Amino acid sequence: MSQPSIPKQKKEIKRNRLIVGSVIGILFAGFVLFSEYGLWTRFRLEFKKRALEEEVQASQKQQDSLVRMIRVLKTDTLEIERIAREEYGMVKPGEKVYIVPEK
Repeated sequence: MSQPSIPKQKKEIKRNRLIVGSVIGILFAGFVLFSEYGLWTRFRLEFKKRALEEEVQASQKQQDSLVRMIRVLKTDTLEIERIAREEYGMVKPGEKVYIVPEK
């Protein structure tokens, strides 16, 4: 059996180091991207956070609108009268109602 030449041994060592380095690099990249604390999880959570923040803002706007409406209904008799007429078809005593048929 003959001994492999020194340059051939160096090439094989370089190739083995490259393979080991590549495997370690792939494992590291997989960990960075797909682990519990990885980038994929972070992006997914950021997207979910933005969606929840938008939902909170929409709920806040709705709540503000409802609080405003409550305040108006507690104080403004004209608004109460408007709603009674439009939504419930109520009329004041002695008023005449004319119904105009829609075409």
